Amino acid sequence: MGKQSPNFVGTVVNIETFKEKHGLDLPLVNCEDLDKLNNNLNDLDVRQEFFNALLNIYSESGSLSSNLTHVLQKVIDKNFAKKYTCTRQVENKSIFKNTRLYSHLLTFFTNKYASEGRTLTEKDFLHSLKTVLPNAKDWK
Repeated sequence: MGKQSPNFVGTVVNIETFKEKHGLDLPLVNCEDLDKLNNNLNDLDVRQEFFNALLNIYSESGSLSSNLTHVLQKVIDKNFAKKYTCTRQVENKSIFKNTRLYSHLLTFFTNKYASEGRTLTEKDFLHSLKTVLPNAKDWK
C-alpha cells in the first residue's frame, strides 16, 4: 500500500486516509478540532498512524523549516495557526509550545531525524518553528 520506514511501525498512509479513518477535520480550524485530534493521539496506535501519515508529507531532501511548513499546512489551517505564537505570550494568542500537538510534532521530527542518523534538538526545532509559525499568514 505504501512505503515503510524501519523506525516507524506500520504502513505509511496519506493524511487524508488518516483523517477519514479517525473522523477528524484536518486541517484544524479551531480548538475543538485540536482537542479531538489530541484525544485521538492519546492512543499509541493512532499516534503511530499519525506519524506514518506525516511520512508522506516529509521530504528527506527538504530543510527542517520546509518540512515543518508542509506538515503544519496539512494539520493546521492558516487562520487557526495565526492564533498562536511559538513560545512567547502575546495578547489574544496562545502558545503553540504548550499544546500536545507541539509535543507530538517534536517527537515525530526527532524520531525521523534519528532514523536518518541525524540529531534534532528541541532548540533547533523551536528555532525553525519560530520562522514557520509567524509566516502562516502567507500559507496558501
